[in-house]
Amino acid sequence: MNHQTYRPSRPPMMPSALADFASAIMRNAEDIGRNFTRPDSDWTMMFFAMGGHSPAICSIILSCPEDKDRLPAALTDIVRKTGATRTALITSCWMVETKTTNPAAAELTVQACNEFGVSNHPERFEVLQLGVADAPDEWREWSQSECASEVYQAKITRHADTPPTLGEWVKQPGTQPGTQWTGRMARICARALANGRE
Repeated sequence: MNHQTYRPSRPPMMPSALADFASAIMRNAEDIGRNFTRPDSDWTMMFFAMGGHSPAICSIILSCPEDKDRLPAALTDIVRKTGATRTALITSCWMVETKTTNPAAAELTVQACNEFGVSNHPERFEVLQLGVADAPDEWREWSQSECASEVYQAKITRHADTPPTLGEWVKQPGTQPGTQWTGRMARICARALANGRE
C-alpha cells in the first residue's frame, strides 16, 4: 500500500457540523469528476485526518488485494500521528443491495459476497462512497460507538466513449452500531478514530 500525505501550511477551515464537512468533500469529488477525460477515469482514494495538531490529507493506492485488509491499521496509524478528531475516507467501490425482506435470503447474499467478493456478484454496481466520523468533544480515549459516523454514496455510471458520471449523493441508513452495515468499510473512519486514541 502506498500513500502520499499533504500537510497544509495552515490548518484548513473546517465546517463545524459533520454534515457540512461531508458536503464540502462531496463537492470536491464532483469537481474532480467534471475534469475526467477518459472512460476508465476513477476517483483516487483519499483520507482526511483533520482537527488535530497536524492535519493531513492522504491519497492512498491499494496495490494488491491484501492492502484492503491492511487499510484499517494504516488509517489508525495516520490518526495516531496527526491527533485527528475528525476523519473522512472517499473511495470508489462495488456494492450489492439486498432486495428482499427475508432475513435468511439477505444473509445468503452477505455470505456469498464475503466468500466470492462483491466485485464478482452478478448484481453488483459501482459507487463513490464517503464515510465521515467525528470524535466526542472531550479529549480522551473513546470507543467507536461514541463517534458520530455517516456514510454517503453516489452511483457511478460508466460509458463506452465518455468519462464516468456521478449520480446524486444519498445518505445511507444503518451506519450506526448495532445496525446491518457490513463489510471492510463499515464505520472504518470511526474505527480509525477510536483505535488511534488507544
